Amino acid sequence: MKAKSLLQASLTMVIGTLTLLVFTLLLANPTRSVAAPSYDYIWEDNFDGFPLHPLWSWVREDPTHWSLIDRPGFLRITTQRGFLYGSGGDAKNLLLQSAPVRDFEIRTRVFFTPTANFHFAGLLIYDDDDNCILLNRGFCSFHFGSGIYFDSEVSGSTTTISTTASITDTYLRIEKAGAVYTAYYSPDGSNWTTLGSHTNNNLAPSKIGLVAADNNPPELWAPEILADFDFFQLAANYQKVFLPLVLKGN
Repeated sequence: MKAKSLLQASLTMVIGTLTLLVFTLLLANPTRSVAAPSYDYIWEDNFDGFPLHPLWSWVREDPTHWSLIDRPGFLRITTQRGFLYGSGGDAKNLLLQSAPVRDFEIRTRVFFTPTANFHFAGLLIYDDDDNCILLNRGFCSFHFGSGIYFDSEVSGSTTTISTTASITDTYLRIEKAGAVYTAYYSPDGSNWTTLGSHTNNNLAPSKIGLVAADNNPPELWAPEILADFDFFQLAANYQKVFLPLVLKGN
């Protein structure tokens, strides 16, 4: 009985030590964003150093209009003229990585104050320039002016859900469930507002990432402004594959 009591006391001491260690590590390494629940894989880039993580690649990169050092801890993309909406596309500095094959969620936080048609900055789910999903903080005088815009583009034709918003510090989130894409926005990363959903059966997303641009034709001018992204987060479900157990006979 005495040996059993000593063993229980030792186990209690070990558990207490491990618990203290876990809390110490959590306090020493706080995160800036809320982890997405109900997924078995989470990947996050806080843009804390140079160079970019090797998972990223650029579409039509212009290195003069992005930086990881101008505002340390952020990815800065400076808007410039380039189409993403409508048929065709030449928007620069699309920062993309491979999309999961199953359902997923992506999030970002962006400091951005659009001042003219058609400034936008936000999350991108991408097949090509004519087939994509885009959730952005933007400006469009044909809708709500300064606001949050959620767009589904199929073969160059765009459907938009939007709302008025004037926040400069904006959290954005897209959830993919089959062919349904649902958008959320928040001023603090905790209290989310549902903007709406698009069903896009034509989209087989190959890439996900970030974009900031000015969707104006050459004859129209808008000032170049800064979009500062604090982080990008991906949460996804991956199908687990169990190999058959093979027993060898004697």
